[in-house]
Amino acid sequence: ASASGVADGGTVTIQPNPDSVEELKVNSNTYSTEYGRNSGAQVEVITKGGTNSFHGSVFEIFANNTLSARNEFTAKLSPYRRNQFGYQLGGPIKKNRLFFFTSYDGLRASGGQAAVATVETQAFANFVEQKYPNSIAAKLFSQFQPVGYATYNFKDVGSPIAGSPNTVGPADGIMDLGSVNYVPATKYYGNQFSGRVDYDLRPGKDRLFVNYYNMHSEQLSGGARPAFDRPEDDFDVLLSLNATHIFSPTKIGR
Repeated sequence: ASASGVADGGTVTIQPNPDSVEELKVNSNTYSTEYGRNSGAQVEVITKGGTNSFHGSVFEIFANNTLSARNEFTAKLSPYRRNQFGYQLGGPIKKNRLFFFTSYDGLRASGGQAAVATVETQAFANFVEQKYPNSIAAKLFSQFQPVGYATYNFKDVGSPIAGSPNTVGPADGIMDLGSVNYVPATKYYGNQFSGRVDYDLRPGKDRLFVNYYNMHSEQLSGGARPAFDRPEDDFDVLLSLNATHIFSPTKIGR
């Protein structure tokens, strides 16, 4: 089954967690007919199935800012947390005939590295709000203030000319723009479940399996204006059914 989404411009919408992958193949040319509708490299992911023995594992990876170093844009180290955890479990439901495999991968992360943004100065914001109180710029400056006003790299980009909204006049002595250092509000919350059931209808002749992935994530990548910060919610599901029949040692139907 294809894991690319038409609504997302053909990009891959499901990224299987490593514990659920048995084999990975990259086909770059001379495709078989089953891959003929797509161009470019074809990446084939073969998921794990259960066996006659029970196998499983759990994991957790945790990282924070304890051993990190601050960058040149910050006076102190920014808080950072990343916690990834999960499990895998597979085994028989009925030996030699029916098997299962399931996995889970969770990720919780927050905190970001310092960034630099170009924003208005306090003086310029006050000037616009007083002289042009009904303008869009005045509304932006008053209701959607930046995380901080400019503190360096100041620039005087000119003055407005009455009756010529698209023309900029000479410098007026007011520093309009500059740079500000800030730490974006960032977080990531994600869960991915997978499940697979294999059934040997006739061992050595007919095999059936059902594969299922469910992935939900919520990501926030903050900007210089916190009022515009909105989390991005993503929900993807993949369900595939595969039946394999062996006609002879040289012929297989799917």
